[in-house]
Amino acid sequence: MVTENHSAGRLPSILALLFVTLHVSAFVAVTVLQFRHVRELEQNLSVRRADIADLVNTCGTARHGQHSLHLFKRSLDELARKNATFDVTWKLVNSRQTTSVSSLMSSVLQAQEQQLIQKCSGDVKICLSGDIGDPGTKGDKGFPGAKGDTGAPGIAGIQGPAGLKGTNGISGTAGTKGHKGLKGTNGPHGLKGEAGTRGSKGLLGPIGATGSPGAKGGIGETGENGMKGPKGSPGLKGKSGADGVHGLSGMKGDTGDQGPHGLPAVYTGPVCGCIEAPYISTSQESIPGTIGGSLSLTCLSDGSPPSAVTWYKINDPGCKVNGTSGNILTISNLEPSDIGQYMCVASNSHGNASKSVDVTTTDSLQVLECSFESQTICHWTQSRDNKINMTINYGSAGTSATGPSVDHTLVTATGKYLYLGSSPTLVDQTSRIESMTVPANQDQCFTAWYKLDDRNSGSLQIYKKSCDGSPEQMLLSKAGNHGQGWHEVSVSIPADPAMGVKLIIQAKSGNNIQGYIALDDLHLTNGLCAFPPPVIAGSPNVTLTTPIASQQVLTCNASGNPDPTITWSKPTSCQTLIATGNSHTLNPITFGDGGKYTCTATNGAGNTTRDFILKINGNLNCDLDHRDMCGWASDTSNAADTWQFHSGNTASSNTGPSNDHTKGTSNGLYLYLEASGKAPNATVVLMSPTLPALNDVCLKFWYNMNGLEIGGLNVYTKDCQGVKSNIISYVGDKGDIWQQSCSKILPLSYEYNLYIEGVVGTGFRGDIAIDDIKLSAGSCGCSSSTSGSVNASCDFETDLCGWTQDTIPADDFDWTLNSGPTASVDTGPSGDHTTGTGQYVYIEASSPNSSGDVAHLVSPALNAGQSYCLDYWYHMFGANVGTITVYTQAMRTKTRLRTLDLQYGNRGDHWVHNRVDVTMETLPFNVVISGAVGTDYSSDLALDDIKLSPGAC
Repeated sequence: MVTENHSAGRLPSILALLFVTLHVSAFVAVTVLQFRHVRELEQNLSVRRADIADLVNTCGTARHGQHSLHLFKRSLDELARKNATFDVTWKLVNSRQTTSVSSLMSSVLQAQEQQLIQKCSGDVKICLSGDIGDPGTKGDKGFPGAKGDTGAPGIAGIQGPAGLKGTNGISGTAGTKGHKGLKGTNGPHGLKGEAGTRGSKGLLGPIGATGSPGAKGGIGETGENGMKGPKGSPGLKGKSGADGVHGLSGMKGDTGDQGPHGLPAVYTGPVCGCIEAPYISTSQESIPGTIGGSLSLTCLSDGSPPSAVTWYKINDPGCKVNGTSGNILTISNLEPSDIGQYMCVASNSHGNASKSVDVTTTDSLQVLECSFESQTICHWTQSRDNKINMTINYGSAGTSATGPSVDHTLVTATGKYLYLGSSPTLVDQTSRIESMTVPANQDQCFTAWYKLDDRNSGSLQIYKKSCDGSPEQMLLSKAGNHGQGWHEVSVSIPADPAMGVKLIIQAKSGNNIQGYIALDDLHLTNGLCAFPPPVIAGSPNVTLTTPIASQQVLTCNASGNPDPTITWSKPTSCQTLIATGNSHTLNPITFGDGGKYTCTATNGAGNTTRDFILKINGNLNCDLDHRDMCGWASDTSNAADTWQFHSGNTASSNTGPSNDHTKGTSNGLYLYLEASGKAPNATVVLMSPTLPALNDVCLKFWYNMNGLEIGGLNVYTKDCQGVKSNIISYVGDKGDIWQQSCSKILPLSYEYNLYIEGVVGTGFRGDIAIDDIKLSAGSCGCSSSTSGSVNASCDFETDLCGWTQDTIPADDFDWTLNSGPTASVDTGPSGDHTTGTGQYVYIEASSPNSSGDVAHLVSPALNAGQSYCLDYWYHMFGANVGTITVYTQAMRTKTRLRTLDLQYGNRGDHWVHNRVDVTMETLPFNVVISGAVGTDYSSDLALDDIKLSPGAC
């Protein structure tokens, strides 16, 4: 019993020892397996370190590495939760409490980073998730007892073959041939090899204890199943062992270091992997297109993250394309400005790539050319905003009242043109056609032919439009009725490479149903338009004759490109004329309105002029009887005295007239110079209204120079430039008679005034009077006057000029003004000498005149001490003609001084020329031409074209 009790007492001790022994053996076995696993990892890591070291600087930084360590740990934790086999190994690794295990994990983490880097090319970076780095990994709570802190995540190894199955070979790594697994009990698996040839079949190991899961290697070929080991016999059920002593709690793992700040995020897509610069497979491409057709350009690129593609046009104009996004650029209506080189640029955060595409065409680029003969508007288009479109037409638009009858291209009734008409339903309508956009790398000229016949408000405009969307620019505008025929219009288009050129032609119908607008032959050429100077319709030199007090409109219809401006000037005036427009109206016409007018049409190409010479026709008569000087005025610029109104005798005796000339009575008025109280040679001056340049002007007036102390009477002109010219002068006593002065003023270059100047003589008996002043523009009966001499020339077309009829009893009857034949047959002329149809003077030989009766024609007073030449034409035709006698007589006493010439006898039915020298006399005198009647009625005598001039014949 004692022995039994002793044996029974020893049994628990033996069992306890056996439990301890088994526990220690198991721990040792596990430790050995773990050590082998670690050694294998260390060996493989040392092999890879050399390769990994070469990639350390390829992509990523130290910050990348630290960040990747944290990511790796998380990935291993996640793998351990999903994979039971890896979980065992991962727990074993984490249970290591040695510095060598920590170093091992660091190496494993570095290996994971290098594996990521191995996937990246030289221009690829590891993707980061943000600016702020993740906090350091907090160590996991240690396992009770021997369990160590949770290590940092390692690379998820490829699952090896099942450890417990001895027959399964170790899976070979991808790449080069993997190492064989250890023979015998399942040992730790080798590191993952690079993808390569299939690993050889592992040897069948004996059934042993279940090995720890090996680190995950690369996916290799599946090994063959090992042989199934024999089933072991069931062991005896042991007694329950005593409770083991609780192991000491493992030490809490240290808090991981604070992770560094992450790099800025470069890609935040759903997959965080490597970022790759864009790549385009082709760098250059050429695509042909058709003008007006559609064309698509493609730009497909690789890269991570996906690239943004932007299009640009290399050569101008590029404003239609530049900045367009997308892999495909579609050009829906290919225009000449679209031809050229394009570039697409693919960009992401790591770089960019580009590709050039040349768009070409074999079509003509002259897309603005159009004659409309093809019954299309060529490459032009009707505006989308049109309420009515222009139409292609030929002939006269269905009615003879509107539309051109022929086109411009062919000049036929079947030729085509573009047309916009007016109708009761189409008034004030606007229609546009638009061109394609064409390059504008150099200056260009656009021309078109148009007809604009709108009786009211129709118009035609040409606009330029740039492709950048800026407002349209008007280049030209035409309006109104431009009359018959086609008209050319041209507009210069300066170079604008960046924008190109798009033209818009706008036609607007008016409110007259017969109006229309037509276009033809559109054309674009290189270089600015060579515009000719403006064209003015009509003759460049025009002479117009206009009556006094009427209206005259001067017209200057000018055309040109660009439209000219028209200005008016009056070169013959010293006053500046300020007038513009295509007409200049003068109303009412005065003497001063005569002269030269010039219209000047000016544009950028030059200027053109048209001259108008305006002749004034009319008279300005002034009898002074109403104390009205009719525009004449006293000129006091150089003399204070003026001409005075008076009637009857002057205050001084033996001087001045007894009556006026107009009425011949003491009630009529005249102007006179009062000589009393004035110094010799003092003057009084009467100035005319402004008289026209380039006009014939006659001045007629009557004067009285009666008195022994008479000074002189001068007539002269002074133009607006201050140039003075003497016309005629009278000096000395002329007797108590009114004599006529007649002066023809030859055309002057500038406007001027006439001056009648009275000069005071040596005493009070020097009063001079004037009356009945007459200015005539146009034809007059005076010949040109000679300064310092009497004006005694006359063609009798209007009157006797300065010649006068004598009075009874000095003669018996008067000379008669006549035209055509005289009343008697076979005597007298059939027409005058001057023109054949004008006037002459003659004596009528028929009753009541009788044989021997005389008629005297008396010249104006002539100055003493001067010789003259009398030049005249006479007519002496008839069977019994009388005589023509020329003699001189004293002016005051009318005493006959000497006979100068005598003509008698029948000279036939024609005019005879005669010249007579008038010798000097010692006192003022007259020349008298006396005609005497013959023995019967057939003795009519006639005179014409008398000229009395100073000097010998």
